[in-house]
Amino acid sequence: MIQLRTLDCTACGACQNICQNQAVSMVRNKKGFLYPQIDADRCTECGQCLRVCPLEKELMIEQLTEAKVFALKSRNSDLRWRSTSGGAFSELAKIVLKRGGSIVGAAYQQDWSVKHEMINTEEEMDRLRRSKYQQSEMGFLYQKIKEELLKGREVLFCGTPCQAGGLRGYLDKEYSNLYICDFICRAVSSPLLFQKYIQELQEKYGSEIESVWMKNKCKGWHNLSTVINFKNGEQYVSKGRADTYVRLLLLYNMGVRTSCYTCRFKGRNAVSDITLGDFWGLEHLDFDDNLGTSVVMCRTEKGLQLVKQILPNNDILEMEKKDVVKGNPCLVHPLEKSDSREEEFFETLNQFGYKEAYELASNTSNGENIPLESFDDEKYKSITHEKPVYMWGTGACAGQLLTDIPRIQIEGFIDNNRKNKRACIAGNLLPVISPSEIPENAFVIVASTDYYGEIKEQLLSMGRTEVTDFVSWQYVYM
Repeated sequence: MIQLRTLDCTACGACQNICQNQAVSMVRNKKGFLYPQIDADRCTECGQCLRVCPLEKELMIEQLTEAKVFALKSRNSDLRWRSTSGGAFSELAKIVLKRGGSIVGAAYQQDWSVKHEMINTEEEMDRLRRSKYQQSEMGFLYQKIKEELLKGREVLFCGTPCQAGGLRGYLDKEYSNLYICDFICRAVSSPLLFQKYIQELQEKYGSEIESVWMKNKCKGWHNLSTVINFKNGEQYVSKGRADTYVRLLLLYNMGVRTSCYTCRFKGRNAVSDITLGDFWGLEHLDFDDNLGTSVVMCRTEKGLQLVKQILPNNDILEMEKKDVVKGNPCLVHPLEKSDSREEEFFETLNQFGYKEAYELASNTSNGENIPLESFDDEKYKSITHEKPVYMWGTGACAGQLLTDIPRIQIEGFIDNNRKNKRACIAGNLLPVISPSEIPENAFVIVASTDYYGEIKEQLLSMGRTEVTDFVSWQYVYM
């Protein structure tokens, strides 16, 4: 009996697509993620599923010696608004569609699950735009892509780096009429968690959902928001990381697929022709107008030739890979697993629901997750006494504070393990100093829950006084 990999399986779907006996089906586990399951009665042990698995084979593509990188903004303002970043995917799609080709990408279904679809007209493109924030199901779409390629039609595919690997593994050869795009992927999240999230909102608003728009630009690109419209006319808008679902994914790393912690498709191991994403870290340039800028990274000569066709009609800057990595470290590094409560989290989610699971993840029961609207301006002003304010920490907590509470104005960041002289966090490109460089008259906000005790002792040893000279980030809340 053939044994498929499960621990690091990405659910790319290559095994399901290749099996001529339909012996492989994708089954959801208790966390809502798909995993392959073999029907012993149908399986002939031909080994095709193992042959195409991108985890079982070396996927060889001829990459450029140095990736060619651009920052891109579409000149079509409406298209750019309806895109997550600068509209690069849509601009590439227009070229392929005009030549009679097909576009493949992720689209919401009626129940707000996400599946990959193939479209053939520009009018259908809006279904494939924007981030969906849950893992997409591939189904048998690789088979359809191969049919189009064999007919001589162009196909532009966009998916996660592991889905790009799945398509390469399934096809097992290079097609000149296929363009594979992946995007800068932090991790894929649980479809079950998303369903529980929208169920909670539907109960709260007493209505079914009309539309979902994650990473909406209504508050600006640097404050990407969650906007959900309901059939009863109500609207839910949550800026930045104030949304509980976004916090679970980006702050608490909950609901993430296990394989994402050991992703094999980062950096030079990516197998796409083109990588797309948000070009964070350009805030110091006039090019960034807070309406969205795309990363366009050409990895192969074929990808570069396609991208060259859209450059003359869009606003671009030539950049380097290192410029991308500064604002998107997940381009080259897998997500680090930081929470051991994941099993308990999903048990709570399944047994008691979304609210209780969120409370477990965010520690609301012991007061560590205080509502953002309780930020106290007067208290903040009274403790800082108009001193220059520095934030100790350059991680997720600092990002959360500066994204959700832009009223906090700081002069720079403090880090014991300073690697860079400057850091761009939530649109704030500022100096990073070591503790020994803290100005004598500075006030310090410690943006860390886990290490506040250690940092406090360090500041006290430097002659600083708690409340007078420094506080935990929680202190500025009511």
